[in-house]
Amino acid sequence: PRSPAETDGELLRNPEQPTGSADRPGREYRQALAAEKTGDFLRAEAWYRRALKRDPLNEALVVHAGLFYREKRKNDEQAYNLLVDAVQLNPYSVPVYQAYVRQCLAMGLTGYAEAGLETLKTIATPADYQAFLPEYRGKVALIEKQSAGFQ
Repeated sequence: PRSPAETDGELLRNPEQPTGSADRPGREYRQALAAEKTGDFLRAEAWYRRALKRDPLNEALVVHAGLFYREKRKNDEQAYNLLVDAVQLNPYSVPVYQAYVRQCLAMGLTGYAEAGLETLKTIATPADYQAFLPEYRGKVALIEKQSAGFQ
């Protein structure tokens, strides 16, 4: 068996390669969160990649990874691509669609956000959809206000 240090070293060199170990489900996700908490973003990113490869339908993982790429790595494109893949893989996930709409709005992609909101309306409960609307409308209003200031 490999030591944890060997596994970590391999992970940083090639995070896409499976370790072949019988890890408990969610271990990679917990490692990603722990590395992110300590500010080790390179290691967190490597763990997120492994976790997403192992469990791409884990809604909390997908949402956290998207936030990680947007907020910690300052990489909107990577966050967006992750969430586009996630909504295609898990098209009935309300939390994933909400994260996708938020990411679109963060990037100013209001047309895509609106299309995502329409999908969200069909998959969410009426109460969940209504609860999300004020956040959506507030962000759209802020985008419109900011764009009016540049004209």
